[in-house]
Amino acid sequence: MMTKYINKLICGCLVGCGLAAATACSDWDDHYGDSSTLASGSNLSLWEELKANNQLSDFCEVLEQTKVFRMHKKTSVSYADLLKGGQSFTVIAPVNGSFDKDAYLKQVETAQGDSAVEHFFIKNHLLRSVVSVNSDKKRALMLNQKYAEFTNSTVNGISIQQSNIHAKNGVIHSIAQPLTYRYSIYEILRDRPEFSLVGRELLRYNIEEFDPDLSVSSGIVDGVPIYVDSVTYEYNKILYTIGEIDSQDSLFWMVAPTNAGWEKAWNEVTQYFVYDSKNVAKADSVQNYWTLRAMLDDAIFNMTDNLSPSDSLVSVPYVSAAKTQSAYRPVYHKFLTPFMPGGILYNTTAIECCNGILYQSNEWPLDIEKAFFHPIWTETMDDDNLLTAKNCVFNSETIVADSVSEGNYLYVKATKSTENWELNFRVKETLSGAYDVCAVILPESIDPEREPGKPIRFVASINYFNEKGDSLTFDCNEGAVFITEHPERIDTVVLAENFKFPASNYFGPWEYNNRVSVSLKRKVTKANASKYSQEINLDCIYLRPKKQ
Repeated sequence: MMTKYINKLICGCLVGCGLAAATACSDWDDHYGDSSTLASGSNLSLWEELKANNQLSDFCEVLEQTKVFRMHKKTSVSYADLLKGGQSFTVIAPVNGSFDKDAYLKQVETAQGDSAVEHFFIKNHLLRSVVSVNSDKKRALMLNQKYAEFTNSTVNGISIQQSNIHAKNGVIHSIAQPLTYRYSIYEILRDRPEFSLVGRELLRYNIEEFDPDLSVSSGIVDGVPIYVDSVTYEYNKILYTIGEIDSQDSLFWMVAPTNAGWEKAWNEVTQYFVYDSKNVAKADSVQNYWTLRAMLDDAIFNMTDNLSPSDSLVSVPYVSAAKTQSAYRPVYHKFLTPFMPGGILYNTTAIECCNGILYQSNEWPLDIEKAFFHPIWTETMDDDNLLTAKNCVFNSETIVADSVSEGNYLYVKATKSTENWELNFRVKETLSGAYDVCAVILPESIDPEREPGKPIRFVASINYFNEKGDSLTFDCNEGAVFITEHPERIDTVVLAENFKFPASNYFGPWEYNNRVSVSLKRKVTKANASKYSQEINLDCIYLRPKKQ
């Protein structure tokens, strides 16, 4: 789910416009109404109340010097200006001497430092809603999307010195020391230097979009719309898919290696997601995306799905995978005894975050064959997989047997005993790695009404493409024929051992193309046709990963 950040800016946010400040403030007040009814017994603004309190002068100096940012651009509006206007706030003000005022004032001299002070300090002490302190516990959202939890004497565990100082546009509570900024898992990865490599990759997918329909315009100046209430949506499109560790309202666990472990794993994993430069637009970006997905899909755990985490953990993709994977397939994304030796969280360091726990490791704790380099089954009876069929009749058959993939197989019979059937099956989601490419053939006795089978004589080839996008064909067994050795039982014929696909054909389980396929062709002549079966019961085409 997208996280919505609403930046409601007054007069000075009208960057580049010639409107007078008074006009802009009036526009704001017209939109939000008269906030004076919020206060009882005070005609002073929040800023005037703060200035009148000698214990809050340090905080006031930082407010005066810190400018509001709009769409990542610094405006001429200070937070002092903001608190003078018609907008309503709750101000949680740390008293003098409880923080390093001079350090903040030095920091705001640069745009980057100003932005940091705004987000981590100022917005960590301002709330858009008006919250009075009484006997009821309350939880409210601050301007930086963190939560402030109020009791009758504390805010986030910090002692309240003076509460419920009313102003005509809000309320002030002074506190003994600043509120600690409570990092999310995502922010730890983004901001801490030991996680800078994974943070850098995640930042590639951060998106902020301005929504003019939900924003409030004060008119047009020199042909440019001017907004007094700007609404932007900020979200991370990759986390939206695998686990919203940037959300403040969810509870996650995540395991992540520090830079050395991340770089080592990245260099290994990225080799499996090489894409051809001719047919895949932005091949490098696609490679980057699926490498990151491969490394993170099984590293994030939504704790609403994990009721006994010391016994087992399931990663975010587990729920959907469990619904779609057959009982005949191994179910991935599940980790038993995670804290025990060999477990995914063994020998990690827990870092408490506002939305869960980040487990720091030295190495990427996953194995590629469990994380993403999985066996591939092409079910031959699926119409979607059978690309071509020549010189034959065929039918999908169903049987209840644990040894038969999906309980179905494809029965194929040559139209004449001397004709050679030809079959070509699409193979989806191959990575740029090595596989044993196999055909699983069932005996004719799988159907008790048929006579005992004869050997099957056929040739096979693999159609694939390289990193330049060139289509290629590999003749299995150096073009020589295969003859099933045991026609009376299930026979797994290795068509190609340790075959390396140069380019990945993986675009996610919802996309595939026809450029990777396995072809089987019966190979008999009039002279030997009677020695070999006219039929084949083909269970599946099976690709067995070969870790290099």
